[in-house]
Amino acid sequence: GGDSSAPPPPASTTGLVPAAPALGAVLYSDAAALRPAANGATWTYAGTKTACSTCAPTSYTTTTTQSAVSTSAGTTTATETDSNSTDSGPESTTLTIVSGGTVSQVPTTPVDYTGKGLPGYLRLTELRSPVQVGDQIVTLDQRYTDTAIDYDRDGKTDTLDVAIYSRVIGQESVTLPGRGAVTAVRLDLWLVERVINSSNGAATTFQSTATAWYAPGLGPIKQIVVNPNDSATDNETIVEQLTATSGF
Repeated sequence: GGDSSAPPPPASTTGLVPAAPALGAVLYSDAAALRPAANGATWTYAGTKTACSTCAPTSYTTTTTQSAVSTSAGTTTATETDSNSTDSGPESTTLTIVSGGTVSQVPTTPVDYTGKGLPGYLRLTELRSPVQVGDQIVTLDQRYTDTAIDYDRDGKTDTLDVAIYSRVIGQESVTLPGRGAVTAVRLDLWLVERVINSSNGAATTFQSTATAWYAPGLGPIKQIVVNPNDSATDNETIVEQLTATSGF
């Protein structure tokens, strides 16, 4: 896959990932129960985007469609295409579901954290078996010292720390339009980026969070994403919830 195109390994980890909590109850023995896959399956979500704390929300819809679904030796792969993910236009990922193992995604658009023109394809592990309260998954924990970033504008490049990690919070009841209350597994994800100035060593940290709920036999049913807005002076909040499914 595209993982081999990742940038050269950085110097060290970041120290941004907290210690994992003690593990709690096992909610599902197999994470695959929370991520159904079928050719032509669709999930339609109603979304709202609020650009700042005092802004009025705008509404949109997005549909996730699965295609090229195949299964071999207990591993299912699929292409998932979102028509308007987080109201940001179309997006496509490769989904891999390993029975009794992990559920992971690789976006078809690479990420260039360093700004050096060396984008990489990041594999995000959504869930793993058993699905257990307190389970913490670290997708990325890297310090990049060779960057093209000059945040403090001193003519010298700065250091960038990036951490992406998630944690199973537990089971919660989510009320969906037309379905009522649905019991779902809540997963919280953090993306933390820290720029360290070359001029004085001062650090500036940016954090995004995503809370997602997964229901057995339905898959992702709701998510709330909070990102710094364009000016980094406030947050934008995105909420998507499932309104319709077909094909599975």
